Amino acid sequence: MADEEKEEGESPKSVAPKRSLDKTTLLILLNTVFLLIAIGFAVYTKLIFKRPPITEKDERTRLKELEKNPTISDSKKDGFFVTYEPMTLNIKSSPRKDQTVGKLQYLILGFSVELENQETQNLLKEINAQFLDKLIALLGNKELDKINNVQGRYILRSEMVEIINELAGSPIAMNIYFDKFILQ
Repeated sequence: MADEEKEEGESPKSVAPKRSLDKTTLLILLNTVFLLIAIGFAVYTKLIFKRPPITEKDERTRLKELEKNPTISDSKKDGFFVTYEPMTLNIKSSPRKDQTVGKLQYLILGFSVELENQETQNLLKEINAQFLDKLIALLGNKELDKINNVQGRYILRSEMVEIINELAGSPIAMNIYFDKFILQ
């Protein structure tokens, strides 16, 4: 019986005491984990992942697929157009390598908006001032190099459609067609 008491008495002593991490060590460990996550995200987004450039060929292929898609309603094929007269808009000036101050640059832009149906024309008239204001602000922050190529024009076109649809609260604009696009 004495041997049993010794064994019972020794077993609690043989168990290693639990060590808890102090707050400083835990904080350093958490900061290290978050830092590694941030570095991994930065490496992935800047070095590994490359978004494919928008090219005219790819966009034409995408548009042909949209036209062939049977889920598109017939109203898209018979869109209603609202034409905007050409307007002169300032774009962001960017200095060349040999200049200290950027040369003033502008865009002469005439376009037509393809609407879903004729009833949405009144809604476009209601938001016209807001749309033009946002368009002027958008182009005022664009550099010449960003819109002087096919990719830049496609991006500008999609941004204009997004602005109209956002202001209208529903997708009323289907496409933008440039009648005049002169950069100087």
